Amino acid sequence: MDSREEEITEAMKEGKKSYNLVKTLSIAKVESKTSAEYLHFRNQKPYPGADVIGEQSLYLAYVAKNLAKTKSGAKDFYYPMTKELNNTQENVCPANPDCDPKAKFRTLDGSCNNLERPKLGMSFTPLRRILPNDYSDGIMLPRVSSTGDPLPSARLVSTITTNNATILDTSVTALFVAFGQFLDHDLDQVPFNSNPVPRIKKNHN
Repeated sequence: MDSREEEITEAMKEGKKSYNLVKTLSIAKVESKTSAEYLHFRNQKPYPGADVIGEQSLYLAYVAKNLAKTKSGAKDFYYPMTKELNNTQENVCPANPDCDPKAKFRTLDGSCNNLERPKLGMSFTPLRRILPNDYSDGIMLPRVSSTGDPLPSARLVSTITTNNATILDTSVTALFVAFGQFLDHDLDQVPFNSNPVPRIKKNHN
């Protein structure tokens, strides 16, 4: 075993320790019925298989953090290691859809809206990044300011920069808010519940 293999082996061992610690703490929070994590997980369970990819990705991120401390760094780590995710991804990620270019209506799952890239915007596919990631440690920690200080929370920014006063508007109804929520969550909030939504049956009476 050469020095690089030793570095990777040691990083994987330490990464496993870090991952197991985080998972143990996360499970404890989820099992506490008074925690926000419990309520979130109860209502928005991950799509079957997505949790496996998430757990493996978190483990590999911890391995990369440990490799970044070594002399060789983590730059050549992701290519050989992400092969471990392939089998899971093939079983979880949707297959390429069979598109009908003459179809009269759009599909419910968003597939085939772009015939050249039929999975673009399709349900159960990753969201597209507008900009490259900017993790403060280059791997997983949140972005920091140009001075290196932590950035304020999005909630704090929104409460400072917006007017929270109640303003009555007679030009729209409460349905305006509901539609806005539907549109926003359809675009960017993608929790997958393990229980499929029941199909609506036609009433033939």
